[in-house]
Amino acid sequence: MDATSEQHSSGQPPQATRSVVLKFFQDLGGAHPSTWYKAFNYNLATSQPITFDTLFVPGTTPLDSIYPIVQRELARQTGFGAAILPSTGLDPAHYQNFAITDDSLIFYFAQGELLPSFVGACQAQVPRSAIPPLAI
Repeated sequence: MDATSEQHSSGQPPQATRSVVLKFFQDLGGAHPSTWYKAFNYNLATSQPITFDTLFVPGTTPLDSIYPIVQRELARQTGFGAAILPSTGLDPAHYQNFAITDDSLIFYFAQGELLPSFVGACQAQVPRSAIPPLAI
C-alpha cells in the first residue's frame, strides 16, 4: 500500500481553513488496483473540524448545485458520458472527502464510488461561486 498527501488552505490566518487529503493506493495483484481518499478539514479560527454536514449554512441544499457540476466535470475529465444516477449523485455520503480552497471545493471520489471501477479514482473542482455559501 502506498499513501501520498496534499494540502490546501483558504483564507488568511487566523480566519483560515486547512485541508489535508490522503490518497491510498493498494495493488493486491488483481486486474484493478484500488485507490481511495481520506480528507481532513480544520477551521483554524474555531479550532474545530469541518465536515460536509457543517460546511454549509443551515437550511441550504448544496447538493442541488454540486451534483450537476460534479457530473459535468467528471464527464469532461474521463470522456465517460454515462450519467451519475441522482440517487448516487445526491447522496451526501459520497461527498465526505473534500478540500477547501479560496476559489473552490475539491471533491475526491474513490474508485467505483460515482463511476464504474475501471474509470479509477477521480476528483472534481466545484467553484465556490456556483454553490451556496459556506458556514466557515
